[in-house]
Amino acid sequence: MNGKVRRREIWTRKAHRGRNDVPRAALFTTLVLAGIRISELCMLDGQHMDFARRTIHVPRVKTDAAERSIPMVPRLYEVLLEHRAEFAYGPNDPVFATRLGTRNTPDNVRARIVAPVHVQANELLEAARLAPIAQLTPHTLRRTFASILAELGVPPRRAIYLLGHRDPKFTVLERSRVHLPNGSNPALAALSTFPIER
Repeated sequence: MNGKVRRREIWTRKAHRGRNDVPRAALFTTLVLAGIRISELCMLDGQHMDFARRTIHVPRVKTDAAERSIPMVPRLYEVLLEHRAEFAYGPNDPVFATRLGTRNTPDNVRARIVAPVHVQANELLEAARLAPIAQLTPHTLRRTFASILAELGVPPRRAIYLLGHRDPKFTVLERSRVHLPNGSNPALAALSTFPIER
């Protein structure tokens, strides 16, 4: 496999995709496990993905602090590597392109990716007789990432960097809005092996 990756044999042949084939799972996983802003996600190009170092280099979109490198946790790395193999992109191409190959917009991601996931999640919760998710936006996924950092005991200074904040008050606010139940570390460990439906 490594030889094929080096020789670029895996990514030279583009598979035929259907009209509605877009990278929903990879995009959603990146929002949850990298905690990037939706505008940053839409600006990611191939050159920002460093698979050798397992990092995402987030370009400056909002502030100077927004430009940062985020490590890919094992599950995110696997999902993004599969995405790279399935949706070939060059160094200057968007990582999460539309079905036509153009750059996604925040409104498009909200309407065509996050909103349908919200509906489907609530249908599954309803079938299991559980409470629905009241609100699901790219920013609530960013807050979830902040809560995961807090639950894992990531130092606040590191969390500030990973979230791309200048002001520590924003990070404290983000980390305090969504609370994970006590004793949830086994659930967090399961994130690295959780299967994602396409």
